[in-house]
Amino acid sequence: MIIARYITKEIAWTFLVIVSVLLFIALSNKFALYLAKAATGDLPISLVFKVMGLYVPELLSLLLPLSLFVAILFALGRIHADSEMTVLATAGVGWGVITRIIVLFSLPIMVLIGLYTLWLAPIITEYRDQTLAEAESVAIMQSLLPGRFQRLMDEKMVFYLEDILLKEKNTGEERELQGIFIAEQPGSSSFGENYTLITAESARLEKEKDKDYLVLKNGYRYQGTPGKADYKIVQFSEYGRSLELQADANSSDIEKLKTTHDLLQSSNSQDIGELQWRVSIPLTIPILALLAIPLARVQPRQGRFAKFLPAIIIYILYYNLVAVSKRWLIAGSLSSWIGVWWVHAVVLLLSLSLLAKESGWWREFRHRFNVRLDQEVSFHHRGRSQ
Repeated sequence: MIIARYITKEIAWTFLVIVSVLLFIALSNKFALYLAKAATGDLPISLVFKVMGLYVPELLSLLLPLSLFVAILFALGRIHADSEMTVLATAGVGWGVITRIIVLFSLPIMVLIGLYTLWLAPIITEYRDQTLAEAESVAIMQSLLPGRFQRLMDEKMVFYLEDILLKEKNTGEERELQGIFIAEQPGSSSFGENYTLITAESARLEKEKDKDYLVLKNGYRYQGTPGKADYKIVQFSEYGRSLELQADANSSDIEKLKTTHDLLQSSNSQDIGELQWRVSIPLTIPILALLAIPLARVQPRQGRFAKFLPAIIIYILYYNLVAVSKRWLIAGSLSSWIGVWWVHAVVLLLSLSLLAKESGWWREFRHRFNVRLDQEVSFHHRGRSQ
């Protein structure tokens, strides 16, 4: 159908432009953040673009609903403003046809986002967090300079080394640290509320089970509280210290790393909230598409952007209500049966109501209802007169 191709093309081009602009803005913010990390040595510069690429699917899942909503507003708004919708109506292309075209256009986008949020999101998020954790640990170790005291782990650890030796191995070049001094404040390690001081002759960086360890050789570990004579002194020939560093502070919530199958099996409120959030993102696509159809209707003298501001306000309220409902659900203030679904139900009802009002379906329904009512009243009067 020529009309379907025409409307689809109008929306598709606008949709692609808006997605590109919003994605560029979002990636620019992320790029500035990780470029600053690379400048301070917290992230290798070679991994900046890799990490940025791993953020693209997540950003798209959040930007596509808004982009489709705005694209429909712009495309249909132009058609209304140029009186093309009136011409289409005279040719027999009514609101029902327009609605069907737009809903069919939005369904593949909903399926695409659903595949990401329900299946790919935990995999990509876990891989991205592992990449960041490994990169930040290695970057910090590579940034250590001999003869300088350096603060790590949010300044809860003081690290000092005398020298760095480079050794050739079959797997490549290895950095061996000489003359190690580590002072840790309470809460910076697994030693509870005690202060810890470690000295060692040398150390090297090793990886085991996706974790980085600083393996220290021939040293002492002093553990206790200043001012008290209850220090524990341990001599070691080899001691492994996990490199948590700053990576844990940037890691995702544990619920985001769980598969959808695990979330379905869980009765925990945080897991239920995460599951409903994953379902909500693709669910907003057809609801916003239906909402944009009546909001895009403008009079020729109004201009295509006449209802853009109220439409964006409705979108912001919709998104924030879903986010707030998720927090209420996690806090136990909302039942899981209500959850975020009430927000979708309200916006869907609003979309259908506006669509019925703007398209004239509601007036037609009321007219038919009044005619039927008048006919029944007339029938009852005739029956009584006889």
